[in-house]
Amino acid sequence: MYVTALALWAVFLAVASLYTNRARNPRTRPLAAYLIFAATFTMSSFVIFVVIIAALSAFGRLQALTDPISAALFLVVVFVPPLLIARWQLRKPPAPTRAARPVAQAASYRRRNGPHPETAHVRSMIVLVPRSETRAM
Repeated sequence: MYVTALALWAVFLAVASLYTNRARNPRTRPLAAYLIFAATFTMSSFVIFVVIIAALSAFGRLQALTDPISAALFLVVVFVPPLLIARWQLRKPPAPTRAARPVAQAASYRRRNGPHPETAHVRSMIVLVPRSETRAM
């Protein structure tokens, strides 16, 4: 049972590279899309797998998974929700970089108004210390 689940997981991740390249957001790079999909799918399926196995073992019902229908239902429950979650994460557009927006805003502010009043004093606060004094510290 465990071997079957791991084998299906490995096969699915191998095929997922083709799916992620086609289904990803156009602004997301292919490798990033695959890694997002693989990590989200793996972690969510692992959590669901462990929770169900722990619940079944706590109630002494692990033998119920020997039945083919219940084993198939177990695999569907373990793999379908993570597939939907990973697909949702895959199609989300990438977040804008945090560094690009403030730098662009600061540059446009400087062009229009000169140095920002809160940072204009920074140049006057720079103190040059001779090398001989820095070694003593």
